[in-house]
Order: sequence, then structure tokens, then C-alpha cells
Amino acid sequence: MRTRLIIWVPHVLSALAVSLLLEHLGVPAALLIGPLMAGAAAGLAGARLRYPRWALSAAQAVTGVLVATSLRADTIETVQRIWPLALGLLLIVMASAIAAGVVTGRLARIEREAAIWGFLPGMASAVIAMSDDRGLDARVVAVIQMVRIVVVIFLTAGLVGVFGSQPAAGMTQTEPSGDVFLLVALVALGPVADRFLRVIPAAALLVPLTVGSVLDLSGLSIYLPQAVLVCAYLVIGANVGLGFDRAFLSDAARSLPVVLAAACALYAVGALLSLVLAIVGGVDPLTALLSTVPGSIDAIAAIAFSEGADISVVMTLQIMRLFVVILVGPVMARLAVRWVMRRTPHPPQP
Repeated sequence: MRTRLIIWVPHVLSALAVSLLLEHLGVPAALLIGPLMAGAAAGLAGARLRYPRWALSAAQAVTGVLVATSLRADTIETVQRIWPLALGLLLIVMASAIAAGVVTGRLARIEREAAIWGFLPGMASAVIAMSDDRGLDARVVAVIQMVRIVVVIFLTAGLVGVFGSQPAAGMTQTEPSGDVFLLVALVALGPVADRFLRVIPAAALLVPLTVGSVLDLSGLSIYLPQAVLVCAYLVIGANVGLGFDRAFLSDAARSLPVVLAAACALYAVGALLSLVLAIVGGVDPLTALLSTVPGSIDAIAAIAFSEGADISVVMTLQIMRLFVVILVGPVMARLAVRWVMRRTPHPPQP
């Protein structure tokens, strides 16, 4: 126990210190990027740290509660107005993700279907688990997903610096109000849902989000302190960073340049499509950007809240895309692989 504390305490303190430093310097998404950088430094230094599954589920549950307490009455009206356009753009992003996987598989000489799954947007943990169920190499999928998420976090932070933060729409209460016991129950619901409701994609996030939304809309106030959000961001960011250890770099060394280039290209597609959503759909640029870029839901939610985007619209569209990925992603991945195989010339038999 003492040995574990000696390892974990410096990691947590360093993650908090880097976060506060970046926050003081005005770096966008500092509370997410700080733990990510601290986690990566620890991983590359040889620290064998991994957050337990229940901690990740609890952090995702906090994200779900954040979204639930940020819902506004006009969100449904906004989504009803833009959903055909948004759905079309989300399908374009998904098709681009599949194309990125096909190209990466060819150039990096890795299994094409695994590469496609690596670029599928949504909830990274759900996509990795689904790929493993299909018998694909989950390590390849995990490597690509991790690189893609890091690209999304850092490029989004850079673009937020261009767009600038704005007053958050539907932000959580800053004054102590609401029921803290409801918060505790909803956060505890995350690991339970992850354990027993695995049929639901991203259950640790979506179940507390749904229950919390019902409670919030029924008039019950949920108190979500800033300190709880900071802890959740720390777990989410540091967990991604800790994955970048020496073994990861060894496994990914050959394919990393191709994966990195493809992830940046996919992000560029999402960013360009956000201009369409902003101009045609009348959505503010930051909200449009976070709605279309292919990030992991929990990371996007953290950035949306910290930088003042309309988190209720962002998460509605991100969840819409998650279910599109869950429902049609596997079929589209298989069809893409078959199409490529038919068009690939086979060497003549001796």
C-alpha cells in the first residue's frame, strides 16, 4: 500500500501542477492537457501506472452529469432545426474516418479493418471493446485511437486559441447549491452501468447522463463542484497520457508517422465541415467545431465546458454520431475492406 502511494502521489501532484500552470498561462483545455502531459512523462519514464476501470467509469459518469446539468430548454429546438445537416456532416466524417483507415492500413501495412476501427470516432473504449469482440487486433485499434484522441485534444486547443473562449451556455452552478447526494449516486452509477449494462455503448457516460437529465428536467438540482470536474479531467487526461509508454512507442514506431498524418487529415475534414455547420446551421464556430471533430466524447465534453461552447448541443450531436458508429460502423468497415480487396490486384500464382 505504501509503495503504491509513493508512486501515485507524485503522479497526481505533478498532473495537478502542470494543469494549474497551463491554466495560469491561459492554455485552452489546460485541465485536460496538463494531466495528459504528466501521464505521458510518467509513462515514458517507466512508471507502471494504470487507472482502475472503476475510476475511468466514475470520471465518465461525472462527464455525463456535467452534460445533464448543462441542458437548456432551447437545445431541442436547435437540434431539431439542424439535425438533417448535422447528420449529413457526421456521415461525411465517418466516411472520411473509414478512408483514413484504408489508407493507413495500406501505407503502414497493418490489418485494414483494424486500422478502420482505429479511426472510428465516438467513445474510444467502446470502439476498442467492439473491435476485440470482432476478433481484430485490439492493440492496433487502441494505438490508433490513442494517437487520434491526442491529435484531437491538442489541435482543438490550438483552434480554441484562434476562436477564443466564450461565456459558457448552460454552465454548472458555481455557487454551492443542489443536492450533492444525487451527484454521489450518479457518479456511483457509472461503474455499475459499465459492469452490468455493457450492451449499452459508453454506458458509464450515457446512463448517468440520461438519469441526470431526467432528474434535472424534473426540477431536482444536482450540485457539481468544480473540484469534482478537475478530478474527472485528471483521470481522463492522465489515462490517455499513461498509455504512451515505451512499449507503446515500440509497437507504434513503424506506423506512427502514417497514423499521425491520417489523424491530422481526418481532424482537418471535421474542422472544415464545422464551417458548414456554423454558416448554414447558424451555430457558433466553437460549438460547431466541437460537434464535428472526431474526438472521444469525454474529452470533447471537457473541452466544451472549459472553453464555453454550448455543451448541450455539442454532446447531443456527439452522442448522435456515437450511435451511428455503433449501428453502421461495423458494416461499413467490412464493406470497405471487401471493396478494397476486390480492387487490389492479386499476385499471379506460380
